[in-house]
Amino acid sequence: AAYWRGHAANFCSAGRRSSLARAWNLGLDAAKGDWAVLLAQDALPAHPRWAARLVAAMADPQVAAAFGRRVARVGASPPEAPRTLKLARRGDFDRLDVDGRAAFCRFESACACVRREVWRKAPFRALAGAEGVAWARAALLSGHALVHVPSAEVYAAPSAHPLADWARGVRAAARAAVL
Repeated sequence: AAYWRGHAANFCSAGRRSSLARAWNLGLDAAKGDWAVLLAQDALPAHPRWAARLVAAMADPQVAAAFGRRVARVGASPPEAPRTLKLARRGDFDRLDVDGRAAFCRFESACACVRREVWRKAPFRALAGAEGVAWARAALLSGHALVHVPSAEVYAAPSAHPLADWARGVRAAARAAVL
């Protein structure tokens, strides 16, 4: 929170035992305006324009969300150009295998800008590591687009917890089940 002193930012807390989906939903509900920028508690913007880059990607009303990328603090690869993910037809999604669906439903919650109108129709659901994937899938299947903005980078601390690899596996299984 110290980083944000002097910036136009609002904070809300879902409590220690809340799900990620509950935290996102509370934040989006409390927000004002057409979109809200989300930033994970362990993420620190990599440069001053990260949020502006996310918001710029929201110019097209068909875009449900724009999201950046997490980078390691040392030796991060250079950013790529923004990439829009949108289905031409719903049947296109149904024809994809699980890996193709996973690539399409990519959503990085560490830093994102979400169109509140789309969120109101499909709030985040608590799904143990698959909240973002499930929301991205709902947004895409309702005809919206997602924009990946790699230049909207945040530094995120990797987990050093001994169960981190196991937890990553559980989240991957949950994401696959949603797709």
